[in-house]
Amino acid sequence: MTLQLRPYQLQAVADLRASYQRGRRAPCLVMPCGAGKTVISAAIIAAATGRNTRTLFVADRNTLLDQTVAKLAAAGVHDVRVIQADRDDGPPDSRVTVASAQTITGNQPIKRGASDFNDGSRTAPKLPGGRVRRRFGI
Repeated sequence: MTLQLRPYQLQAVADLRASYQRGRRAPCLVMPCGAGKTVISAAIIAAATGRNTRTLFVADRNTLLDQTVAKLAAAGVHDVRVIQADRDDGPPDSRVTVASAQTITGNQPIKRGASDFNDGSRTAPKLPGGRVRRRFGI
């Protein structure tokens, strides 16, 4: 199974890239449920791993962890570590870490990364970028 983005998803990726090119450091992609935010994230993460960039993906619901891993696999990303409560699957030096918001705010160590994804804006206030970056050395 390969990941195929729809035209509006391709446009969202192009818009995010343009935002970064304009100097924005943390653009926020807002789309309705079912629009494919996880699919878009998987495509962006696949491109990032192709450039040897480490990525941290944070999900606020447990069901999104496995869904994200499946979408990453569909995008060709298999070097993934999953951290959730007592679960720590995958090598610690994986290019991509998928973690639950509840776990990342705890004491679980996470390897250094470069890009963050937060699936669910309700979680964003609990995970201010600067605090997460300082705590985990990202």
